[in-house]
Amino acid sequence: MFRLAEVLLGIFQAESAMHQNIALHLSRTASLDSKTRVVARVVHDLQLTPQDVLNVLLPLLLDGKLTMVMDRTTWHDGETPLNLLVLGVALSGVVLPLAWTVLPHQGNVLARTAPMTGTAPQERTLGRSSWAARILLVAQLLKVLPAKRWAVLIADRRASVVIGAVLPKNEFVGKRWCAWLRWKGIKRCFRIKETTRIDDLLAKDQVLELQPGEVRSVFENA
Repeated sequence: MFRLAEVLLGIFQAESAMHQNIALHLSRTASLDSKTRVVARVVHDLQLTPQDVLNVLLPLLLDGKLTMVMDRTTWHDGETPLNLLVLGVALSGVVLPLAWTVLPHQGNVLARTAPMTGTAPQERTLGRSSWAARILLVAQLLKVLPAKRWAVLIADRRASVVIGAVLPKNEFVGKRWCAWLRWKGIKRCFRIKETTRIDDLLAKDQVLELQPGEVRSVFENA
């Protein structure tokens, strides 16, 4: 477990998944080649589980309310693209993944992905996340991080950067999904279509007067 914690800390400091870059941040006294082999052994340990990673990360989180972020992203296992739904916590401008699930590629979202080998990008169809997949992922994390610790759930990390703006991606909205979060007492922040009407006004018109740092809340009907 110590080696895992050491490597995870190295990943945070290096802001990279490259073994040699991570090895540069290991505190042990050893050659770079030796430390790189340590990183490789930890990362490729077949017995390593997401729960092991979570057990190391949870004690490192600050006390009090946490800003949680959910997004769908593409990572690569060699040349194989992985369509991942990721749930993490926002810390000092970065999102630390705490739980994730692999989604099917079938769907209606076309993306250009490039393998790690540097070959030309390939067009692939990546499946959107379903409301059930999102609920299961949140429920998994709620077992160890109760809702009272969640300040807000931001669905789509770009929403946390463009606070006050209304952008067109709306994968993370839906009645069942929103109703479940409300039932769990989790506040949520979603990106919605600018043409969405709220109280007979277009969403885009409701944020025109907002200044940097200001937000506008929308209250749901029970």
